[in-house]
Amino acid sequence: MILQVAGSKGGVGKTTIATNLSVLFEDVVVIDTDKESIFSYWAETRKENKKVHQIPTFQKFGGGIGRELLELKKKYKNIIVDNAGSDEKELKATMCVSDIVIFPLKPTQFDTWTVSKLTSLYEISKTINPKLKAFFIISQNSTNINIKEDEDILMSLKEVDSIKVLNTMIYTRIAYMKAAKQGLSVIELSDAKSRNEVVSLYKEIQEEYDK
Repeated sequence: MILQVAGSKGGVGKTTIATNLSVLFEDVVVIDTDKESIFSYWAETRKENKKVHQIPTFQKFGGGIGRELLELKKKYKNIIVDNAGSDEKELKATMCVSDIVIFPLKPTQFDTWTVSKLTSLYEISKTINPKLKAFFIISQNSTNINIKEDEDILMSLKEVDSIKVLNTMIYTRIAYMKAAKQGLSVIELSDAKSRNEVVSLYKEIQEEYDK
């Protein structure tokens, strides 16, 4: 599977999702296309911990990334692509060879405004790559039950026919920050709520891929 975690802007939690999912996939390699190299820094920090398995990580930039991903698919069972939020050329090139693309969205009006652009990019890419499946996921949601911001964006997403919204939501939790500092996934920590979120997301992705 080539799994792409993407968006048209930064700060939506793409790398948080990519790092935490990466430890669950077998025979996985991660491609970091963000020149800020956040995933790569996480992978380097992880190398300091000899008790956990390492995640092979490479940085790739430019429109030729699609061809490179197809070559890597011959060597690895699973590929996760952590896309930058600013390079539309790389975003399109990756979608043209991916199996699944996930678009994390924060429950804010700013992210709601990106939905039409992401939908358009997906629909264009699907004409080239008919097998591509796309999903929205609510990311960095508030744990405060009195805050209902996610309801507004979910209402907007219901109007999008071509992209399904995943049932799993990723919440803003200290565990994600603790894990990142140590080069870990929350799967490797003791926080049950964050672990359940990531496991739920992993299972939902696998189920959608197998359909």
